[in-house]
Amino acid sequence: MAKKESCHLMDMLAEVINPRNKKGLRHPLKSILGLLVVGFMCGHKGYTSIAAWTRTQPQLTKALGFTRENPPCAATFHNGLKILDKTAVERVLTQCVKTVVENRSDLKGCFDTVAIDGKIMRASQKSGAATNHLLSVVSHKMGITLTQLRVDDKTNEIPVSSEILQTFDVRGKVITTDALL
Repeated sequence: MAKKESCHLMDMLAEVINPRNKKGLRHPLKSILGLLVVGFMCGHKGYTSIAAWTRTQPQLTKALGFTRENPPCAATFHNGLKILDKTAVERVLTQCVKTVVENRSDLKGCFDTVAIDGKIMRASQKSGAATNHLLSVVSHKMGITLTQLRVDDKTNEIPVSSEILQTFDVRGKVITTDALL
């Protein structure tokens, strides 16, 4: 019997190439990314909120691999993420979700009905970032994003929907879309 592959998110996050200058680094990239994932899962909506919450979580920061007494501040999150290869991070997170789904019998059928929908991230303009338009595949039953792709400014959701359908197994699934698609 073959051993089932499992998702060790921190190991997978370690595969993301660190684009930061080595001089002055205080925190490992995989720890920063892991902390952001946990922070968002706990309901925090931004870097400032996660940074403030992190100061009250010394056991968590140690478990995530931080070695300094002071956890990262909001500027560390912002500066690190603005130069990061977002596609690589997205690929790691998508692969982790796929691995968990494939190896959990209690999730069987939870991803048989999915929705494809696009959203424009208008709030990104407030922080000085470019407006992002994302097309996502979301599980109806679980309410989680299975995968997503950026919609380029020079196109629309229609050609990207064909591309996103190639990123996951569509056999046996009911796929809903909005009127545009």
